Order: sequence, then C-alpha cells, then structure tokens
Amino acid sequence: MIHVRSFLDRCGRIEREKREAKRPEMEGRVIREVGPWGTRETPFLETVPDWFDYAPRELRFFRDWEDSSARPHRVFEHWALDVRDYTHKGEREVGFVPRPLQPLAERLAPPKEASIHILMDRIEAVDREIGLPFGWFFLMTHGHWVDPDVGLAIAQGLKEQRVRLPDPDARVLLRWADRTYRATPVNDITSRALISDPETRRALQLDSLSAILPMERRDRLAELLTDDDVETLKQRARAWARIVCGRWPWTSPISKLGAKLVRGRIFEVSIL
Repeated sequence: MIHVRSFLDRCGRIEREKREAKRPEMEGRVIREVGPWGTRETPFLETVPDWFDYAPRELRFFRDWEDSSARPHRVFEHWALDVRDYTHKGEREVGFVPRPLQPLAERLAPPKEASIHILMDRIEAVDREIGLPFGWFFLMTHGHWVDPDVGLAIAQGLKEQRVRLPDPDARVLLRWADRTYRATPVNDITSRALISDPETRRALQLDSLSAILPMERRDRLAELLTDDDVETLKQRARAWARIVCGRWPWTSPISKLGAKLVRGRIFEVSIL
C-alpha cells in the first residue's frame, strides 16, 4: 500500500534534485548542427529553457486526469500502478508505470488517408469500449495502445477548428502536443541535431514501449542496444499485445513463438 499523493511528491522532488545536480553539465552543453552553411553551436538551455522545470510523467498522469473529463471517474477503477522505488548504483529511482485494467482489443493507429472526422469516430469508440471519457488519451500517453500520431492529428484538427473536444480535454491534449512525455522536449531546432545521434534516436523509440520496459532504464538500454535490437523489441511487443488481446489463441504456433520471444528478450532486457 502506498499513499499516492506522498509518492507523487517524492517523484517530483527526486526529479528536481537529479536535474539540479546536472546544472553545471547542462549549462556547458551545446547543440552542434553541421550543414552547408558550416557548423553552428547553440547552448542547450537556450533551446530548452524549461529543462529544469520538467514534470515527471507520473505527475502528468494525475494532473491530466484531474484536468480532463475523466476526473469524475476513479483512477484505480481503470488503471493499476506498477510502482518502483529502489536505489541503482547509488541513484534513487522512483516512479510507476500505469497499466490499463481493460486494454484495447486492437491498437489504434491513424488510418492512411482517412479524414480527421473518421479518427474522431474511432477515439469515441475507444472511450465507449473502455467506459471512460477521454480514455483514449491515457492509453496513448501511457502505453502503446493508441499511436501518438492519433493525438497529434486531433490536436492539429483542434488548432484548425475542424474538430471539437470538450474544453478540458482540448486543453489537456494541446498541452501534451506542445510538450509530449519525452524526457527532453524535442522541437524543430533540436530535432535535427538530436535525432541524428543514434543513442537519442533509440531512446525516443523506446518511449513507445513504456508499458513493458522499465523506462527509468531507457537511456541505459539505448546505449546497449542497436537500432536493429530496438526494432526487434518493437515487433515482439506488437506480437505480445496481440496475444494479450486474444487475437491469437495461446495454443497457436504464433502465440507460442510470441510468448517465447517476449520471455527470451524483453524480460531479459528489462532487468539491465
């Protein structure tokens, strides 16, 4: 048993302390861009001035819940929290991974060349399936059940006034679109420099596996794994999701293979 409010306060405090300890390093860090014009260096904190104000995804989960139309519903009627609180190599790791009690039968991805209105119909169907208003948003931000491109497309539709959401939900979605749950916000300036770095690219790809991998070890995994390893993990996670959702019976050869791959690779990596 944990007291959630105290646990969230602890998450926020430890994150602030970690970032503050890195202040000298971050103040000296630069983003180097190389192009036809030559080499250009930009101070990292000039590009990401709010780096020290980063709110852990655990805090954002509850803040988004309270600020959206999901608020009248109790969190623990729909989600379980896989809590972690330990010390690894002298560094305190505190947080949780939210896991839906009723996952979707099938992952929602943006259909090719479909209108934004069809996408709106589909997120409404997701909410009906799980019995939670704005539930699709939490399945998107805390797991792999809804593709982030769905949220980005709807956010763009809101900005262009082509679709509507309840005002609280629109504010939460636009806030997320402005700054997603990545550890370091990546905007147009930094993306060219950061995504070209293999470790950063792998770390961002591993974000999509937050429901099954320990994301407090994300950066460490990005160092150890190759691009092919990350792509293999993503494929095996999709196979695992299909098994859990019941699309393949456990007795089928595909399910047995998927379970073997999950046990043999994903959980092996998760303990690093």
